[in-house]
Amino acid sequence: MTRLALCLASAALLLASGAAAKPPSWDLRIDKAARFKVLKAFGSQAVLDKETGLVWEQAPGAQADSWSIAMTICLRTAIGGRGGWRLPRFEELATLIDPASGAMPVGHPFDAPPGDYWTATTHFDDSGPLSDLVLLLDSEDGATIFTAKDSSGFLIRVWCVRGGAGVDDQ
Repeated sequence: MTRLALCLASAALLLASGAAAKPPSWDLRIDKAARFKVLKAFGSQAVLDKETGLVWEQAPGAQADSWSIAMTICLRTAIGGRGGWRLPRFEELATLIDPASGAMPVGHPFDAPPGDYWTATTHFDDSGPLSDLVLLLDSEDGATIFTAKDSSGFLIRVWCVRGGAGVDDQ
């Protein structure tokens, strides 16, 4: 059996068993507390964002002084006995900030301290990736911040996510 046939057979089995998650409907905007669901199956330590389909740590607490350590923290995270956690892309983390107010959405269930958070997104310009820079998101006002992948002892918060599509370093 070819590799493609094996992949298609596996996908068919997942769909038949109902194990595959349905992707979110991108034309749906869910406001207020109905958007988020604290997951009891994860020991109430993870939150499903019904608008994006992503699962977030309920109470991110780790900090790291380099991008590689932040990435490693998420890779080693196990919440509710489940691995598969990663550092979010900038765009994913930005979905947790209301663009109108620059704050977390009303009714959110997160215990996330305000401040800067690492993302998996490296900075690009017209000539390609600038491999020494990474984007941060300031959760207090939604600001975009660029920093070096090694923040020289300055601790930056880590907020891990599960699901969606991650990115690899360039």
